[in-house]
Amino acid sequence: ASLAPDSDMKAILNRRWVECVRCVDASADLAAVVMMGGLLEALFAARANCVPDRRVLFKGGERPADIRKWRLNLHIDVAHELGWISEPHKDLLGVLRDYRNFVHPGAELARGVRLKEGDSHTFWALTKSLTQQLLKSVPAAA
Repeated sequence: ASLAPDSDMKAILNRRWVECVRCVDASADLAAVVMMGGLLEALFAARANCVPDRRVLFKGGERPADIRKWRLNLHIDVAHELGWISEPHKDLLGVLRDYRNFVHPGAELARGVRLKEGDSHTFWALTKSLTQQLLKSVPAAA
């Protein structure tokens, strides 16, 4: 609720969370990682929308004015710049982002790496930890 006071966004976040769990439980590792990337983008956007003075979101360089156009890597950078996530989480999230991009067969082929059964459990633990960091970063008044 602190990240998404809007009921429509809450419903989206809840659906994505449930879908991530279903993919992890079904050992659909690539699908799970892709869904986690989408969930995290939505969580970061929701967190950005909690910022009272949105100018701080744009201090780090050229960024689209519409947060809905930001890609996951930009959300990661801003979240770290603003202290919402730690440096280790930022680094690990970059790995999740890279594997999420395996949704494009050419990316998987170029890397020559394939997710193995159970790998999504590792990424799910990271996703839950990042969610906790984002929740803790929301001011009480937001």
